[in-house]
Amino acid sequence: MEVTGLVLSMGEKSTQRAIESLKKQTVPCKEIVVVENMSPFYRAMNKGIKKVKTPFFVQCDADMVLDPDCVETMLKFVRKDIGIIIGYLNDDLLERIQAVKMFRSECFKHVRFSNHVSPDTDYIYRLKQKGWDYCFARRQKSRYDHKPEVLGAHKPEYTPLYTYEKFKLEGSRMRDRGVFQEFLGYIDKLGKNPHPMAPVALVGICQGIVSARSKDGLMRYKKKKDFKLFEQYMNSKKVRDDFLISRNDAKEES
Repeated sequence: MEVTGLVLSMGEKSTQRAIESLKKQTVPCKEIVVVENMSPFYRAMNKGIKKVKTPFFVQCDADMVLDPDCVETMLKFVRKDIGIIIGYLNDDLLERIQAVKMFRSECFKHVRFSNHVSPDTDYIYRLKQKGWDYCFARRQKSRYDHKPEVLGAHKPEYTPLYTYEKFKLEGSRMRDRGVFQEFLGYIDKLGKNPHPMAPVALVGICQGIVSARSKDGLMRYKKKKDFKLFEQYMNSKKVRDDFLISRNDAKEES
């Protein structure tokens, strides 16, 4: 079965790294399509899909690094009723996240990505209404220092702005899906993580959970009023001192 690699990039320095991870696959991609500087996410996906000529394609964002056997592993889970195959990724802030996805190209004749706050979740929901299903891929054993279900890594540059806006969007998506337990799980993980951006992520996700966003917000992030106020607060000497103390305490506990 032939597979295309679809790379979505907003000009990140890591774009070439993502492309190289596709080139190193044990089952080679027939072609690698790169969509650059197109936002929000749903528009980039729909544009890229038009260029895919193979029965399947794997979506690889610019901040992903796929394990060499990622495509090979996902192809083992192809069935006639499966439209999407999902693999987990390791992440510095959340440990394990969803995900790298392989799509059946035929599905896009019936369903396209829409301008929704959770475009992936919305797509899967509408695809299931058309009779297609999804599944999670996993190896038989651990490889590349990853657990069987982890097929690569999510390695963005966690700057304060990126972290705040990314997790604010995650909070909005959780609000839309009504998954309060998932929100509590994120709070628990971030609260225990000694990563310097974990407190920024916590503030962002709490801001997002009270924000009634309905449209796709995955795009190049810009400093908005709420982030500027947060940045000003974080730059005060007292907060910086308290922040360093709390991070040192978290490292000692871990």
